[in-house]
Amino acid sequence: MAKIGWIDTHTHLVYHDQQHLQEHLEYAVHHGVSDVVAIALEKSEWLAHEKMKLLSPHLRIHTTLGGHPAEVFKWSEERFNAFMKQLSSVDIVAVGEIGLDFYWDKDHHELQKQRFIAQIELANERKLPILVHCRDAFEACLKILQNHPPKYHGIMHCYSGSKEMALEFLKVGMDISLAGPLTFKNAITPKEVADIVPLDRLHIETDAPYLTPHPFRGKRNHTGYVHYVGEELSRIKNMNESDVKNQLALNFQRIFTKKIDKFLRVC
Repeated sequence: MAKIGWIDTHTHLVYHDQQHLQEHLEYAVHHGVSDVVAIALEKSEWLAHEKMKLLSPHLRIHTTLGGHPAEVFKWSEERFNAFMKQLSSVDIVAVGEIGLDFYWDKDHHELQKQRFIAQIELANERKLPILVHCRDAFEACLKILQNHPPKYHGIMHCYSGSKEMALEFLKVGMDISLAGPLTFKNAITPKEVADIVPLDRLHIETDAPYLTPHPFRGKRNHTGYVHYVGEELSRIKNMNESDVKNQLALNFQRIFTKKIDKFLRVC
C-alpha cells in the first residue's frame, strides 16, 4: 500500500512552468507531497494531465474536468453541449472546477447559474464529487447547492468567504479547502475559517500557479509549496503536522472514494 503525505487538492499543472515541471514535481515529493488533484478546464488539459502521470512515479496525479464559471458563460450552446458530452465520458475523480464567478463577469449571472447546475446534475449522474469555484457570489452559490445538492459531496476550492458562510456550506455537504492566503500574515479571515471549521472537513491546496504562499508570495506558485499551507494549518489547529496530515488524508479519501482506489495508508 502506498504511503500518504501532504495532498494538494487543487492545482493547474498545465499552467505550471513546463520547462521546470518535472523539477517541481520532484520538489513536491521531496517535501512530503504524495498526491495532487490536477484541474482541467478543457479536454486538452485533461489529456495533458494524463500524460504527466508518467513524469513522477512517486507522486500520484488525479485528474478532473469542469467548465470554469469565468469561461463557460462565453461558450455557445453548441460548444457547451459538446463539452458536456466529453465530461460525461472522461475518466476523472471529480467534476470541477465549476461554480460562479461574479467578479470577472458582471452580465451573465443567470447563464453561469444554469451551467453550474447542469454540471452538478451531471456529477450526480456520474456519482462524482464537485470542486467549486466561488468568487463574489457566495449567497447565490449556496442557494444553488441547497436547491441542487451534490449527492457525492464536494469541496469549496480556495475558499475566501466568511467563517459564518463556511459553516453554511458544510451543511450542504461541501468541505472547505484553503490555499496560500492562509499563510499571509495579514490574512485574518482565512485563519478564522481554519480555526472554526472542524479539521475533518478541511483540505489544503495551492491553486498553482496562483496564490503563492509565504515565504514565496509574489513569485510563481507550484504544487510543491502545498506543505507551507499544511504547516500553517497545523499551527492554527495547535496540532502536530503528522496528525493533521493523517486527517487530511482521511478527508481526501472520503470525498474521492468513489473513484480513487483505497490505497491510502495513514502513517
